[in-house]
Amino acid sequence: MDYFDLFGLEEQFDIDISKLTKKYYALSRTEHPDLQSSSSSDQVDDAIEKTETLNVAYEVLKDKKKRIEYILQIHGLMQGDQSIDPEFLMEMMEINEQLMELELEPDENNLKTIWVAWEDKASEIELDGLTWMKKYDNGEKTEEVLLQVKDYFLKSKYLLRIKEKLSTFASA
Repeated sequence: MDYFDLFGLEEQFDIDISKLTKKYYALSRTEHPDLQSSSSSDQVDDAIEKTETLNVAYEVLKDKKKRIEYILQIHGLMQGDQSIDPEFLMEMMEINEQLMELELEPDENNLKTIWVAWEDKASEIELDGLTWMKKYDNGEKTEEVLLQVKDYFLKSKYLLRIKEKLSTFASA
């Protein structure tokens, strides 16, 4: 079952969360197993399965990152090649090397410099990703556009790992 179809929504990266939530509650009221208490055990089991699917679908679609990954998955783009642009990887390797140096020799100024570099790259990647997702949502539903969204998605996951490392220095 396609999660977008389940909620009667068009497959898009940017969805109306309030509309999704209203449909979720409406479907929850009709499919909930407690409403099947006088039904056969098969009907109750079916209601439980539908409710579980509904809950998973809602959790995926209401979360931006999960929704992006889901769209990429249903188009078969999360299997196979998960490579990232080598130039981006080199930039991230430089940041990782700077973080390793900070572990050996803490320096508040260097930490701030790394944060700024990370924020600049994260902003650039986010803007690029939003551009491609808007193209898709506006009807340019091509594999080329989806591959650009995949590139954004993989880079943003990488950036999140760097941010987590950076955060450990801020709390130390």
